Amino acid sequence: MAYCWQSRGCDEEIWSRCPHNVPGKYSPCPIDCCFTSCDKPQHRQATVMEMLDSDADLNAPQKEQCRSCGFFLSTAPRISETVSE
Repeated sequence: MAYCWQSRGCDEEIWSRCPHNVPGKYSPCPIDCCFTSCDKPQHRQATVMEMLDSDADLNAPQKEQCRSCGFFLSTAPRISETVSE
């Protein structure tokens, strides 16, 4: 199952010419990109405690906005899991 934070939000045609889509380099869409707004029912502003979680892999989302989403922070891959693999 793919999570919402694993996709950019634009369609394939726009994605193919998107300046934020840099092959081979981690380049998430910035917050001011017009395709990053989230209207998913699970989207919610993260609490301070969730944002202090240092084990969430903040390089996982395709959009910077997801880094402050409570759903992402609660379901994100954990750095401790990545290190132990």
